[in-house]
Amino acid sequence: MILQKTTFIFFVILTGLSQIQSAEPDSLTGLGIEDILIVGNEKTGERVILREMKSRIGTPYSASTLDKDLDRIRSLQLFSRVQSDVFQSGPDSVTIMITVNERWYIFPIPLLLRNEKSWKKWSFGLGVLHDNMHGLNHDLIASGWLGFNPGFDIKYSIPWFAGSLNLYANMNIYTLKIKSQNLHTTRDGLSRYNFHEHHRGVKGYLGKRWGHHFYTSVLYAFNHLEYPDEYQYLLPGSARSMNTISFGVSMTWDTRDLIQYPSSGCYLNASVSMTPWKDVDYSYAGTDMRAYLSWGDLTFAFRTAGKTSFGRVPVFSRTFLGYEERIRGHFTEQREGENRVLASAEIRFPIIPVRYISLRESDEILGHYSRDLPLGLNGTVFYDTGSVWMQDQAFFRSAFLTGFGIGLAARIPYAEVLRLEYALNTDHQDEWILDLGVAF
Repeated sequence: MILQKTTFIFFVILTGLSQIQSAEPDSLTGLGIEDILIVGNEKTGERVILREMKSRIGTPYSASTLDKDLDRIRSLQLFSRVQSDVFQSGPDSVTIMITVNERWYIFPIPLLLRNEKSWKKWSFGLGVLHDNMHGLNHDLIASGWLGFNPGFDIKYSIPWFAGSLNLYANMNIYTLKIKSQNLHTTRDGLSRYNFHEHHRGVKGYLGKRWGHHFYTSVLYAFNHLEYPDEYQYLLPGSARSMNTISFGVSMTWDTRDLIQYPSSGCYLNASVSMTPWKDVDYSYAGTDMRAYLSWGDLTFAFRTAGKTSFGRVPVFSRTFLGYEERIRGHFTEQREGENRVLASAEIRFPIIPVRYISLRESDEILGHYSRDLPLGLNGTVFYDTGSVWMQDQAFFRSAFLTGFGIGLAARIPYAEVLRLEYALNTDHQDEWILDLGVAF
């Protein structure tokens, strides 16, 4: 295959337009695809890239289809840059060449973890991350940490196995000491309980990918939970510890163009989980719907998400605002319940379009992993609202938290997005927010 790639590139340079003609991709629409060549994948297997493409050998070429193929390849987050060239290789055929620049894939580095989206809650430790094992995009993470919510876990993720069955799987073995997120009433309002929950167990999923956009999976979890003696009264039966087994199903439809920072497509997820176990017998059903529409340089992004419970929900399985899910404008405010609803809208626009930079060629440590690193800057205008409530409360009487504001989203290598935002809430209180990752 290496010889084939080298020969092809040399042939293009020497023969010019005599045998293989380069042309505008749109003018080649409808010609048959004779070959697809992958260049630059020193670590990653070709099949990892090819299975993300709807463009196939023997099918008609389409420039729009190829553009979407490139976005799916970028969404693997294995490459700092993905480019394509299309050449007419015969009277009625074309050849597609995909050029990738691989990101660094193994990180034996110290850990500095930010918990609950808070810059005041840090954990520190050591870990090994390998996000492209065997060149097949398998992820292995083994890590241990101290500080806030200390713990140790091993995660292994396989995005594709069993050939044409298109199965995927994930397993996570863990032992964690987590500060309780539950709230109680004090003179000053709601406050967190001051104790830690001890969790040990295993969880994961087994799923099937149906084509390029539809996924189904079965979820499983076993958890051993321990509370301090003085807080046993919070557990069912006032037990000091308890075991739970949970299982569920999930369905996802995902046509987002670029998962790291979408500008078109949609994401739809529906899931149900059940924990039918001794003193607890409860279920959760949830949905998460996101849509992205482009109009010129503007992107309009929308999200609605809901989570509703059934049965006797124990305190350790309640749902919250103010931890992983937050309302900008009330970013540090915490609420607790058994049901939750969220809605968000954003307008995104480029200030500095994404450009690619390379470190000095003399960098012998990172080599080609230090080339074609993306940098850019976007502006945002946003609106968030959400609420949580207990089963015995009426939804229309629940208190909604609402905020809105403006922000900057820096597109940076590896971390993908760094956001700086200024938010206001309906009580005319303002706050600055520094966060990682796209909001949704």
